[in-house]
Amino acid sequence: SIMNERKIAIDGIRTINWKIYKVCEFEFVKEIEGKDDIQIKKKSEEINQIKCETTIEIMGKSMIKATMDKPEIDEILACSINLHKKEVKLGDGKIYFGCYCKIEVLCKGKDENSIFLLQDDVYLSKEEEAIGVNSDMLASNQIEIVSYDYIVIADDLGESRAVNIEFLVKGSVRVVSKEVIDVIKDAYSPTKSVLLTKKKYNIGLIQGIVPSELIIKDNLYPKNEDEKISSVVFTSGYPLITDTTMEDDIIKIEGIVKIQVFYKTSEEENFRFDMCTGEIPFTSVVDLKGTKPDMNAICNVHLENIDGTVEANTIGIRATLSIATKVCYKVEKEWIVDIEESEEENKGESELELSPNMAIEALAYVKTLRIKSIEDALLFMASANFVNKYIKIDPKFKKLYNFKEDIFFAADILAAGKIPKVTYGFHHDEGVGRVLVIQIGEIQLSFHDDR
Repeated sequence: SIMNERKIAIDGIRTINWKIYKVCEFEFVKEIEGKDDIQIKKKSEEINQIKCETTIEIMGKSMIKATMDKPEIDEILACSINLHKKEVKLGDGKIYFGCYCKIEVLCKGKDENSIFLLQDDVYLSKEEEAIGVNSDMLASNQIEIVSYDYIVIADDLGESRAVNIEFLVKGSVRVVSKEVIDVIKDAYSPTKSVLLTKKKYNIGLIQGIVPSELIIKDNLYPKNEDEKISSVVFTSGYPLITDTTMEDDIIKIEGIVKIQVFYKTSEEENFRFDMCTGEIPFTSVVDLKGTKPDMNAICNVHLENIDGTVEANTIGIRATLSIATKVCYKVEKEWIVDIEESEEENKGESELELSPNMAIEALAYVKTLRIKSIEDALLFMASANFVNKYIKIDPKFKKLYNFKEDIFFAADILAAGKIPKVTYGFHHDEGVGRVLVIQIGEIQLSFHDDR
């Protein structure tokens, strides 16, 4: 609002969105070396690892000249600098960043009522070394104009027809890898006690990063519709996202672009300059396989280009938006962080502190286990051995003898599977009756039906 002849009061609301990333280090046991008597079962886990986060800094320069069909430059009214067509390319041990910088300078000429626009488009690029980076990784960037300066200078004829512009582009590029690692799920030793220490972690994973482009069109009306528009002098815009919706395999993004247009009326003697504003809504649907409604989307929108032209006494707007969408989600992981092996051998069978419930749980595990590898076979053997030891310790519980029958029944089913270095066999012993023999590599375990 106008306060007086020399002052204009500006009121507004500024909204600030913070994006906070927490980089954590996790400990887990990946391998056990030098312990031949400890058998381990592994599982595969997917994690994201930050491979590199580097700072990019580029100094840009441009000199724009006003042609002879324009008057000399009296003063600069506005200067707009916009980065567009940003790209990050990853190579073996290298990061390449490139972009164009569109410069628009709104000038007031020395002639009366003369305002015109000067434009230039400068390409910037930089390459940085990044150890461990390759083209299969994911990259995101936050690079913007941090400062700029301009000055009107004289050309060879001594006329004020050139503008020198210097600007600084600065930001960061983050490279993240999607890796599948093998961690220890369980461990067992037939000769010594093994204590496993597990810890739960809440970690964030990246589902994917998707760049997309959107073109929007609309028309704005001048303040006074009775006036005829002669030409559009300067058009600017600012996009913002108002809502993001997550669905299965898609992300819906809604927003608006705030537009400002500086134009000239077509009255020959009493022409004047005026400005109109407006908002253009946009909607974009981004496809990303595996996206779920409970995931989080971090979306950034950037104005790549905007043009304004006269269309039937309205101003036709055409804008190109670039949208970068990153989808993340949280998962809880439980990993083994420490393994301790007792120096003493396992206690005698009579000293084991076991219970019927523990034996029942072990048997249920045996009956549901699907043996597909040597590790699975070792787990079967350990669980079956646990049940067998309990029967020996507590013979007074006759009802627990049916565990033996279930173990033999499970072994009959599992014997049908063919796994290298794993065999299941039965033979008859005159002293003890039927005997189940499990051979896993060099390890052999037998169960006899002593009911």
